[in-house]
Amino acid sequence: MSFTASCLRCRETAVIASLFLRLADWNKVHDEVLLQNILQIRTLSSQQRIFREIKHCLDCLTSEEMRILANKNSADAGVILWLAACRCYKFIGEFAQEVIHEKFVSFQKNIDDSDYTLFFERKSSLHPELLAMKDSTRKKIKQMLFKLLRECSIISHDNEILATYFSREIFRLLSPDDFLFYPTRENGAVK
Repeated sequence: MSFTASCLRCRETAVIASLFLRLADWNKVHDEVLLQNILQIRTLSSQQRIFREIKHCLDCLTSEEMRILANKNSADAGVILWLAACRCYKFIGEFAQEVIHEKFVSFQKNIDDSDYTLFFERKSSLHPELLAMKDSTRKKIKQMLFKLLRECSIISHDNEILATYFSREIFRLLSPDDFLFYPTRENGAVK
């Protein structure tokens, strides 16, 4: 659940992806990020924590996927950022597959609090440690998840599920399982 420490930080994640593609060494990237304060955070401990989260997500991408992200095409970047979050954080990936994708393919247009609550309860039966969380932690998880969904244009601000369309380049890269992270039908549609 470490995704609650930070939102996806689209711009910074793209810059860090670009640095990694150029330097090909996470230690050098780390040093450069801190030296130039790319994350624009005052405290060193916060910079390091956020860098670790971004690196953790980027480690889930192939170099080709990272290259697309580094090119900063906003639509493609959002698709790749969402892919990284779903691969990196099992909770997010399962929510995307079991709630967002399933509702979309069954022609349900919106997501609401009850969808999240039902999902959380199902996961709690498999992972009792979720029940031990404080209410404030549960609220933070839900808040950050919905923020990520909006940042990546998976849902609108009024919780309408938005269809994802893929560029030819992304469509070619994704596996059949990857398409299940998105609100799309029949392994996606190419724009």
